[in-house]
Amino acid sequence: MNSQKNSMVITGIGAVSPFGITKDIFYCNYLSNTKPAFVSKNTQFFGQNYTYKVYDIPSIQEPGIPSSLQRRMRSLSLMSVISAWRCLQDSGLEYSKYQDSMGIVMGTGWGEIDSIYSLLMQATETAELSISPALFHTSVHNAPAGHLGIFLESKGPTLTVTQGDQSFESALSVGNLLLESEQCPIVLLGGADTFFDLSVLEKNTDNEASSIISKGSCFFLLELETLAIERNAKVYAHCVFLPSCTVQSEQDIHEYACDIKSTLSDQCYHADEPIDLVLFTGNLPSSLWEREINLVKKILDGKPSYLIFPDAPLSRPTQTSEDFLGSLAILEKQKLPARDFFYLDNNEIKQAAWINADHAIKKILFVSVSSQGTHSLFLLENSADRAS
Repeated sequence: MNSQKNSMVITGIGAVSPFGITKDIFYCNYLSNTKPAFVSKNTQFFGQNYTYKVYDIPSIQEPGIPSSLQRRMRSLSLMSVISAWRCLQDSGLEYSKYQDSMGIVMGTGWGEIDSIYSLLMQATETAELSISPALFHTSVHNAPAGHLGIFLESKGPTLTVTQGDQSFESALSVGNLLLESEQCPIVLLGGADTFFDLSVLEKNTDNEASSIISKGSCFFLLELETLAIERNAKVYAHCVFLPSCTVQSEQDIHEYACDIKSTLSDQCYHADEPIDLVLFTGNLPSSLWEREINLVKKILDGKPSYLIFPDAPLSRPTQTSEDFLGSLAILEKQKLPARDFFYLDNNEIKQAAWINADHAIKKILFVSVSSQGTHSLFLLENSADRAS
C-alpha cells in the first residue's frame, strides 16, 4: 500500500427516502428489507389514461431550516437541503469554519423534472404564454445545489453532475477529485431525484398500477482522513475509488480486473485480506449476471465473498445512492439485508441462506452498472479495521 496516500473517509450521513426519512430508520428498513407503502395514482395525457404506483415521502419539516425557505423550494430542492443539513449535523462538523472552502457536489439524473413538466404543461395548456417565473427558475438542474449553497452561505465550488443512471457515481468521483487536488478540505456529496406524472407512460388498460416510481435524497460528508483524525470525527467508512470502465468483451473483463487489482493493492491498508461482500446496483438485468460474476471472480482471484444483486434493474432513480448508504449500514451494523444473497467460493457460486456469525464484514466492493455497461466501483472499508 502507498502509505503516503491521504485516503478519503465518510463522516456524515443524511437521508430523505421512502425507506426512511432519518438515517436510523433507513438502516432498519434496509437491513430488514422492509418495503415502503405505495399509493396508486392516475393521470391523463392527450386523452389517454395512465396509472402508476408511487413510493412517496410524507411532508417533512426540518427545524434547523427557516420555514420561509422550505416553503419556497420545490420537492427535489427541499429533500436535498434537508438531507444535506442532517448530514452536517450527523458529522458534528462546525461547517461555518469551512464556508469559504467547502465543496458541494450533487448528482441527479432527472433534476427538477416536476418543475419542468409543470412549466411545459402550463405553456401548452394556456392560450397565452403566461408562465410562472417561480416555475422557470426552479426548473434548472442546478437549482437544488444552488438552494443548498445559499442556505449554507457556502463560497466554495457548488457543482451539479448529470450523467443519467450514473449521476451519483460520477458526483462521487468529482468529490474525490476536489479532495485529492486540495481544492476543498471537505465535500458535501449527494444524490437526489424525483418523479413527475408521466415518469412511467404505460396505458391504463386493466385499471391496475403497473410500475413503481419514487423520489429521495442521500447526502454524505467526505473529507480526508487527516482532517477526520484531527477533529476526532466518527468515521463510517474509508472509500477507495477504483477505475471506471465500459465492459463488453472477455478481453475488457480481463484488463479491467487487472486495473482494479492493481489499484486495490496500492491503496488498501490490508490488500492481502479478502473482500467480504460484493454489492451490485444499477441497471443490471439478470441476463448479464454471468458477465458480472466473471468480472468479480477475476478481481477476487479465487478468494471467497458474499454477493448481493439488485432486486430489479434500477427500479428507483435513487437506488444507487440508497444502496451506497445501505453498504454503510452493513458495515456499521455488521449485518446483511434480509434478502437473497449468494456465496462465491473457489470460483463456484451458490445461494447462501445465512452468514457465518464469526464472519466480520470489513470490506465491501460496491459495483454500479449503467444501462450503457459502464462500471463504477468503490471499495468501502470498515473504519475500525482500517485503524488497526
